[in-house]
Amino acid sequence: MKCEKCSDKGNVKSTYTDRRYCDKHFMEMISKRIRKNMRTSKEIDVKREYSLVRTTPHETKIAKHFLKEIFNGRLKTKETSNPTKSTPLIVPRSLDKEAKEFLEEFLENKKGRQTQINPLRVVLEEEIKEISKILGIKYSENKETNKILETMEAEYPGTKFSLMKSMEEIRKKQK
Repeated sequence: MKCEKCSDKGNVKSTYTDRRYCDKHFMEMISKRIRKNMRTSKEIDVKREYSLVRTTPHETKIAKHFLKEIFNGRLKTKETSNPTKSTPLIVPRSLDKEAKEFLEEFLENKKGRQTQINPLRVVLEEEIKEISKILGIKYSENKETNKILETMEAEYPGTKFSLMKSMEEIRKKQK
């Protein structure tokens, strides 16, 4: 099958839209999605310095790649495993991990974590896997899944994105 945007072979299939993309257009689509999320959330100020918290090696490298691309290298980040409270945190985690954590907090009536900037919160774990392949980054399988969420996503594609929007609304009201 062909890419949705050009005549090249569509290597990557988007499960929730049933569209295929070549590597170049897939990366462009993800970059646009991250850029839009960062712009609408207004979380990043290029005049400040941020601590990029190391999560999984592939998520950290992918976040660095997109932050460098989106901010043209103007964003000052320092990679760390032990973040301090003096600098704002960038914690790269996929939408799947964010949704799983949110559901656990919500259903167990736990207080949510502090606000953190997450450029990958609009990227599914399966897309992280494809990005890793494209960028030549070793991908380590995510064993943290929520069976209910995965079942809902399989039955109703786009559920995770809908949940993300609900998460944002609930967190705004909690402030």
